[in-house]
Amino acid sequence: MPERTYEIIVPANDNAGMPIRRDLIEDIAKDMAMQFGGVTMMPVSAGCWINDRDELMCDQNVILTSTRTDASPARLNDDQSFMVELARDVAVEFGQAAVYEQQEFDNRTVLVPGKEMRELPRNRIDPRLRPVDPSQLFERLIPG
Repeated sequence: MPERTYEIIVPANDNAGMPIRRDLIEDIAKDMAMQFGGVTMMPVSAGCWINDRDELMCDQNVILTSTRTDASPARLNDDQSFMVELARDVAVEFGQAAVYEQQEFDNRTVLVPGKEMRELPRNRIDPRLRPVDPSQLFERLIPG
């Protein structure tokens, strides 16, 4: 069956450079996780362009990606509509002229099984760092 990967690039700051509230970006991640069963977040990316004075200008963005595997064409159409509507909502809510939304068709994504462990052996852990609480990761990666 067909497979598709969906990606949206969300600005981390408004057009005046002020940080967008973290909970608003987290809501987008939750919406995608609800639609697709999960979402991968790349919390720091830069989108750059050349302005009218030939200077390189860059904005900080958050990239959110989800993949749908083994889906019917009807389900993929529903996902496509969801992503276009999500991008439109983000563009309006965050005051953007446009928001980048991408769909990659018929990728090959395989979930390769491993062996789950509660904790890794001590020789694979950096003892200088504190444990990461998954419920706090979004807050840690996107300040605000």
